[in-house]
Parts: sequence; C-alpha cells; structure tokens
Amino acid sequence: MTKTPIKINTLEEYVNFDDGTDKRYEIEDEVLVEIPPGTGKHEAIITLLLVRFFLEIQKMGLPLQPRPNGTFSR
Repeated sequence: MTKTPIKINTLEEYVNFDDGTDKRYEIEDEVLVEIPPGTGKHEAIITLLLVRFFLEIQKMGLPLQPRPNGTFSR
C-alpha cells in the first residue's frame, strides 16, 4: 500500500500540520517527507539544544516549554 503524498502550499500549512503522531517532516518539492529519528550524536545535540532552550526560556520568563520532538508548548 502506498501513501498519497501530502502537498504543502504555504508555511502556515506546514507549521499547522498534525498527523496525530510524533513523526517529524520536512518539505521536499512541496511534499512532506518523513524525517527519521536522530541517533547517536544527533540525540546528544538535540538534548543539548533542549537544555539550552529550556534555560534561556526560564531566564527570559517566557511561558514556553521545549518538547523532545523539537516543538514548544505554552
């Protein structure tokens, strides 16, 4: 079974896209392409960035929480 490609026309569509999973996507030729999860050094870098974002957000008193999937929640 093949999936129908999801075409994205605007940045707003991309930002608001939610397929109900924690999968991450990038746009390639106006079509969403799933990004495989990071491994090894990628995970270490992701963790470092999350910690740094969290500390900066706390320091600035912003109502945001970084999440492991790379997004922020209020």
